[in-house]
Amino acid sequence: LARWFEMLVHEKVTNHVFLDSDWLEDLENIFDLVKEDSASVVVLLTRNTLERMWCAGEIVSATIHKVRIIPVATEAFEEITSSFLDGLHNVWTSEQVSRLDDAGIVLEDIRSAYANLSKENKLRLVRRSAVAEHRRLVEGAVKMCAEYARTKARWLPAGQVKADGVVPPVLLCGTVEDGEAVLSLRILQNMMHSMVEAEVGLLWDVTMDGIEAAVRGCVVAGILLTNEILTDCGLASAVARLINEGGASVVTVLPEAGFAFPGPDFVARIQAGEGNFVVNLNGKAPFSEFKATAEELATAYFKVFSILALPYSPRAGAAKIEIEVRELARRVKKLMGDTPAGAAPVAASPTSFAPVAPEPVNPAPPAADIPGTLP
Repeated sequence: LARWFEMLVHEKVTNHVFLDSDWLEDLENIFDLVKEDSASVVVLLTRNTLERMWCAGEIVSATIHKVRIIPVATEAFEEITSSFLDGLHNVWTSEQVSRLDDAGIVLEDIRSAYANLSKENKLRLVRRSAVAEHRRLVEGAVKMCAEYARTKARWLPAGQVKADGVVPPVLLCGTVEDGEAVLSLRILQNMMHSMVEAEVGLLWDVTMDGIEAAVRGCVVAGILLTNEILTDCGLASAVARLINEGGASVVTVLPEAGFAFPGPDFVARIQAGEGNFVVNLNGKAPFSEFKATAEELATAYFKVFSILALPYSPRAGAAKIEIEVRELARRVKKLMGDTPAGAAPVAASPTSFAPVAPEPVNPAPPAADIPGTLP
């Protein structure tokens, strides 16, 4: 969420914008950065923001030194109550409290800062809302610190389904059920737009009227591997049409370590009609109208899970994310050069299916900003 919000702010202002997770090696000095170098602090209020010690310190630092605070509450945020403030001493360990004390942040200051925050009018952000809604919200946040921000003339472009039915040659495919997964794809879309030197769109922007154009025009389908790809028949069916009918090349992206790769008998079970996604063909909005047979799903899944997935760490620092997305863009550009739009799909033998998991990568350090602040 914080990374996506930062990207939208960057599109709107020319000032320097920084995200605290990009300063993981200098966390001890973040409070000084807020105090001395920040004109405004955007606080992204999620379910756990106020329980994160570094976020607490940044909010206190901004409050004490009268730095403008702009609170943005997500749908998961629970309003601050007196009982929560009274129980703050139970939120952090004694070691964490000691580290805050060393930085000049005491519990009473946190209670006072949180009490003041509770009285502030908050902007409301829903993760799964359309990009246009997110941009309107960011514009509102920018106007709240208008004395510091110089707005750009327009938003940067992003891949969209055109009025004439033409779709971007690269389509990113993933669930809309998980708000963080939605924002992960939004981040990928924005970053890849310039890296692949072609428009990058999102599958859920394609309506039933536009799916025929998507099948004809999609050259590369980027599949975000979340558990919904295994359970939402509508999503899987839409992906199957891109692969089976349009012959789109496939890139798979693994954004979370918790994804459960299916076993080697997965495709056979689909062909036998044993999967819930085969029994229940209703799917979930906005993919509910997309349908595919068991054989079509089996062929598509075979191709998706026979490809080495590339790692993607949307909660990591900016440098790590850029390295991962550049590698993804490199593969997409190669596939765009190798695969003409509308090419006939390559026949595959599902009987030899064996899912391919990504190679191990060094884990990213825990991000201080998820949820977090934008000083």
